[in-house]
Formats: sequence, C-alpha cells, structure tokens
Amino acid sequence: MSADHVPIARTRATTPDEPYDRLAASAQLRRLGE
Repeated sequence: MSADHVPIARTRATTPDEPYDRLAASAQLRRLGE
C-alpha cells in the first residue's frame, strides 16, 4: 500500500504543477510579446 501511495501522491502533486507552469509560461510569453 505504501508503494502505491507514493506514485499516486507524486502524480497528484505533478498534475496541478503542470497547468500552473503552462499558465506561468503563457504569462511570460504575453509579457515578452507586449
């Protein structure tokens, strides 16, 4: 069970980070474009 919890937690933490990183990159590109 412990091993199963580790990957799940890792995926959960990475999932929310991905969209945030994309938004941050979008904001940076917009700033550079302006």
